[in-house]
Amino acid sequence: MIRFGLKALLFLTLVGGPALFIMSTRGSMLQDRFYWKVTRPGSSLIIGNSQTGEGIDPSILEESLQMEEPMVNIAFDGTNSPYGAPYLKFIKRKLRWGTRDGLFILGVSPDAVSDFHNGYGRREEQCIYFDLWSVNMHPNIEFMLRTLGHNHSLLVDMLQEPEEYRNFTNHKNGWCEVTVKHMKPKPKFFRPGFELELLPSDKRLTYLRRTIDWLDERGEVILVRMPIVKGALEHQEKSYPGFSRVMHDLADEKGVLFLDYSDQGDDFILHDHSIHLESRGAKAFTKLLARDIKAHQKSK
Repeated sequence: MIRFGLKALLFLTLVGGPALFIMSTRGSMLQDRFYWKVTRPGSSLIIGNSQTGEGIDPSILEESLQMEEPMVNIAFDGTNSPYGAPYLKFIKRKLRWGTRDGLFILGVSPDAVSDFHNGYGRREEQCIYFDLWSVNMHPNIEFMLRTLGHNHSLLVDMLQEPEEYRNFTNHKNGWCEVTVKHMKPKPKFFRPGFELELLPSDKRLTYLRRTIDWLDERGEVILVRMPIVKGALEHQEKSYPGFSRVMHDLADEKGVLFLDYSDQGDDFILHDHSIHLESRGAKAFTKLLARDIKAHQKSK
């Protein structure tokens, strides 16, 4: 793995910065799903896996809740961002220094506090985004030059990949918006997206507690279980029986709000007919989430 020292990074910034900055503004930059998550800090954060990464638009929450400071969506995916030491460290680096009145949306799902039974890689320990020298810099030169999960650096991808229409748009606030013009027919039977069995992990649950504790000192923490289809919910119940009850108990223990939308999948558009919200569904859900948060804040 390539590691850049401070002097080398400063040299790259001075020499290659202008050219890379110009390239970074190209549409092809947006074809990396996670780039904008490592470009700036936030005073409020959206945390979790791809469900929250694709399903919650920070700009809607900022407007609806009249937030004065920026909110950033730093949710990655089920492989890279389960609750654990690397993610917690990343969260601490992403939060704007001195924040004391932030809003923190923590997406919770069985995979976020579980591990795969056959040791599915090292998961987040191999996530390049957690290993960057800076996670609050644009253009993030180190990120562009280092090897990503696609076996190419972002710089190589920018130069080689033709600018074709993609069905996702990555916003500078970290939200990955997935737009599907022509939805595929809904499958007759639900099939899980992966065949690996999830095993509940006490260690990951402990790190979720630690994440809540650290953020609770710096603002309001809200646990959110995203809407999913019935088949996916049934599958999750098999892999982690009583998960929502566990989250309710945890929320009561920590004195935070838990909003459970897991049984409302039929009310929203999901681009995979499973667990991921399409653009229209994400916007509608974020408005619902904002309404419920506002009602909770008024009731206090």
